Amino acid sequence: MAHALLPTTRFHVRSKRAGGTRSSIRHSSCVHASIAEAERVLVVGASRGAGLAVAKHLSHSEAFVALASTQLDSKDVELLDAGVEIVARGDARDEGFVSKLVKMARPDVIVSCIGGKVGDCRRADYTGNRCLIDAAVNQGVGKFVLLSSIGAGDSEVAIPGPSKDAVMPLMMDKTRAEIYLKESGILHYFILRAGPLFHGDGGESLLSESPTAYGEMSYASLSKVVQDCLTEGKLWSKTYSGVDRGRIYVSNPFVRPLESFEPIPFPIVEL
Repeated sequence: MAHALLPTTRFHVRSKRAGGTRSSIRHSSCVHASIAEAERVLVVGASRGAGLAVAKHLSHSEAFVALASTQLDSKDVELLDAGVEIVARGDARDEGFVSKLVKMARPDVIVSCIGGKVGDCRRADYTGNRCLIDAAVNQGVGKFVLLSSIGAGDSEVAIPGPSKDAVMPLMMDKTRAEIYLKESGILHYFILRAGPLFHGDGGESLLSESPTAYGEMSYASLSKVVQDCLTEGKLWSKTYSGVDRGRIYVSNPFVRPLESFEPIPFPIVEL
């Protein structure tokens, strides 16, 4: 996921065409469905990683995207080249800043890509998301997408044994953020527990409600699933683990790739 000290990123997304095409939860091709007409989307955490990938994907999906930043870096230049407007930058852990930003943006949907790293005591996985969720509730935002990780909540059972002790503090923060969102009163939420993220093609992206699902997920697949959530009503109020078909692993008692002749060891959600 994206680094804990993330720029707060503001996106105004307006569809350039009415309607949209139906897309399945299982998909490998680019998503072409349109975001609802005049729906405003606030994406937080787009300086790198997952947030940057989502920003780029939205910028190519017939949407107008505006990004908050105070100074340009190489990633911002990439977004500018993709047609993203740079506006301002701030710390997601700053309750006052986040409250003012959400009030100013007046979004219909918030997508949180806030995340930290193992061993980073300044990560914002819980504190930043708590500030963002509180601001969403106070401003009456009706939809919230939270990018989490496999290993949070009941998916703790999927964490490979050798790495469990190291990642558990981070997963506990992500679990607290998930619980806070579910108990916030926001009825339309979508929690995506992505597997370890990578650049490249992992094949068809799969979603599962099983806590045992484990594997890697490409940044491209994650971005498509977020887009799908914004256009597919049946994804709301759900928590899914996301992996790519070509990167499924059996995680316990030791980590190994799923062999091509083996069936997928967890149920896949179909619409």
